[in-house]
Amino acid sequence: MELSMEVVAYERDFKTVFMDGIILCKLIAALPDGKVGKYNKKAAGKFQMMENADAFVKAMKAYGVSDDDSFASVDLVEARGINQVKIALLSLARKAQVKEGYNGPTLGVKEATENKREFTEEQLNEAKNIPRAW
Repeated sequence: MELSMEVVAYERDFKTVFMDGIILCKLIAALPDGKVGKYNKKAAGKFQMMENADAFVKAMKAYGVSDDDSFASVDLVEARGINQVKIALLSLARKAQVKEGYNGPTLGVKEATENKREFTEEQLNEAKNIPRAW
Protein backbone atom coordinates (compact mmCIF):
# COMPACT_ATOMS: atom_id res chain seq x y z
CA MET A 1 0.00 0.00 0.00
CA GLU A 2 1.36 3.43 -0.87
CA LEU A 3 0.49 4.87 2.57
CA SER A 4 2.98 2.72 4.43
CA MET A 5 5.98 4.44 2.87
CA GLU A 6 4.68 7.89 3.87
CA VAL A 7 4.22 6.84 7.49
CA VAL A 8 7.68 5.29 7.73
CA ALA A 9 9.21 8.60 6.65
CA TYR A 10 8.33 10.12 10.04
CA GLU A 11 10.03 9.33 13.31
CA ARG A 12 7.14 7.28 14.70
CA ASP A 13 5.57 10.34 16.30
CA PHE A 14 1.81 9.78 16.06
CA LYS A 15 0.97 13.47 16.18
CA THR A 16 3.47 14.40 13.48
CA VAL A 17 2.35 11.64 11.15
CA PHE A 18 -1.37 12.36 11.28
CA MET A 19 -1.64 16.03 12.33
CA ASP A 20 -2.31 17.49 8.88
CA GLY A 21 -5.02 14.88 8.14
CA ILE A 22 -3.68 14.04 4.69
CA ILE A 23 -2.69 10.45 5.46
CA LEU A 24 -5.99 9.89 7.29
CA CYS A 25 -7.97 11.08 4.25
CA LYS A 26 -5.90 8.83 1.98
CA LEU A 27 -6.43 5.95 4.40
CA ILE A 28 -10.20 6.07 4.36
CA ALA A 29 -10.25 6.57 0.59
CA ALA A 30 -8.20 3.35 0.23
CA LEU A 31 -10.73 1.25 2.19
CA PRO A 32 -13.54 -0.67 0.47
CA ASP A 33 -16.55 1.66 0.18
CA GLY A 34 -14.42 4.43 1.71
CA LYS A 35 -15.13 7.88 0.37
CA VAL A 36 -13.73 11.15 1.55
CA GLY A 37 -14.83 14.57 0.38
CA LYS A 38 -12.53 17.29 -0.83
CA TYR A 39 -9.42 17.72 1.27
CA ASN A 40 -6.20 19.74 1.07
CA LYS A 41 -3.43 17.58 -0.35
CA LYS A 42 -0.84 20.05 0.96
CA ALA A 43 -2.13 21.40 4.25
CA ALA A 44 0.10 24.40 4.90
CA GLY A 45 -1.67 25.95 7.87
CA LYS A 46 -3.85 25.00 10.82
CA PHE A 47 -7.06 25.98 9.01
CA GLN A 48 -6.34 23.53 6.19
CA MET A 49 -5.35 20.86 8.71
CA MET A 50 -8.67 21.38 10.51
CA GLU A 51 -10.53 21.06 7.20
CA ASN A 52 -8.74 17.77 6.51
CA ALA A 53 -9.53 16.45 9.98
CA ASP A 54 -13.19 17.43 9.49
CA ALA A 55 -13.27 15.67 6.11
CA PHE A 56 -11.85 12.53 7.70
CA VAL A 57 -14.34 12.61 10.60
CA LYS A 58 -17.27 13.02 8.18
CA ALA A 59 -15.97 10.14 6.07
CA MET A 60 -15.59 7.96 9.19
CA LYS A 61 -19.17 8.65 10.23
CA ALA A 62 -20.37 7.78 6.72
CA TYR A 63 -18.35 4.56 6.99
CA GLY A 64 -20.25 3.60 10.13
CA VAL A 65 -18.06 4.79 13.01
CA SER A 66 -20.23 6.04 15.87
CA ASP A 67 -20.09 9.57 17.26
CA ASP A 68 -18.87 8.14 20.57
CA ASP A 69 -15.80 6.71 18.86
CA SER A 70 -15.08 9.81 16.79
CA PHE A 71 -13.02 12.89 17.63
CA ALA A 72 -13.07 16.65 17.16
CA SER A 73 -10.64 18.31 14.76
CA VAL A 74 -8.78 20.05 17.59
CA ASP A 75 -8.13 16.66 19.20
CA LEU A 76 -5.85 15.92 16.26
CA VAL A 77 -4.54 19.26 15.00
CA GLU A 78 -3.77 20.76 18.40
CA ALA A 79 -3.05 17.37 20.01
CA ARG A 80 -5.69 17.93 22.69
CA GLY A 81 -7.08 14.40 22.48
CA ILE A 82 -4.64 12.10 20.70
CA ASN A 83 -6.03 9.10 22.60
CA GLN A 84 -9.49 9.83 21.18
CA VAL A 85 -7.97 9.90 17.69
CA LYS A 86 -6.45 6.47 18.38
CA ILE A 87 -9.83 5.17 19.56
CA ALA A 88 -11.40 6.45 16.33
CA LEU A 89 -8.78 4.67 14.23
CA LEU A 90 -9.39 1.41 16.10
CA SER A 91 -13.13 1.80 15.53
CA LEU A 92 -12.55 2.47 11.85
CA ALA A 93 -10.38 -0.67 11.69
CA ARG A 94 -13.21 -2.72 13.22
CA LYS A 95 -15.64 -1.42 10.62
CA ALA A 96 -13.22 -2.03 7.74
CA GLN A 97 -12.58 -5.65 8.73
CA VAL A 98 -16.23 -6.60 8.19
CA LYS A 99 -16.58 -4.83 4.84
CA GLU A 100 -16.76 -7.07 1.83
CA GLY A 101 -13.60 -6.78 -0.22
CA TYR A 102 -11.30 -5.87 2.67
CA ASN A 103 -8.22 -8.07 2.70
CA GLY A 104 -5.68 -5.81 4.37
CA PRO A 105 -4.01 -6.07 7.75
CA THR A 106 -6.09 -6.12 10.91
CA LEU A 107 -5.84 -3.74 13.82
CA GLY A 108 -7.65 -4.56 17.03
CA VAL A 109 -10.57 -6.91 17.41
CA LYS A 110 -13.06 -7.74 14.69
CA GLU A 111 -16.51 -6.27 15.19
CA ALA A 112 -19.07 -8.80 16.35
CA THR A 113 -21.72 -9.87 13.91
CA GLU A 114 -25.15 -11.33 14.55
CA ASN A 115 -25.20 -15.04 15.35
CA LYS A 116 -28.90 -15.83 15.20
CA ARG A 117 -29.91 -19.28 16.35
CA GLU A 118 -33.16 -21.10 15.83
CA PHE A 119 -34.29 -23.85 18.14
CA THR A 120 -37.06 -26.36 17.63
CA GLU A 121 -39.86 -26.65 20.17
CA GLU A 122 -38.40 -30.03 21.18
CA GLN A 123 -34.99 -28.49 21.93
CA LEU A 124 -36.57 -25.71 24.01
CA ASN A 125 -38.56 -28.24 26.06
CA GLU A 126 -35.47 -30.38 26.54
CA ALA A 127 -33.56 -27.38 27.88
CA LYS A 128 -36.22 -26.89 30.57
CA ASN A 129 -35.26 -30.25 32.06
CA ILE A 130 -31.59 -29.38 32.56
CA PRO A 131 -30.83 -29.16 36.30
CA ARG A 132 -29.88 -25.66 37.44
CA ALA A 133 -26.79 -25.02 39.55
CA TRP A 134 -28.45 -22.27 41.62
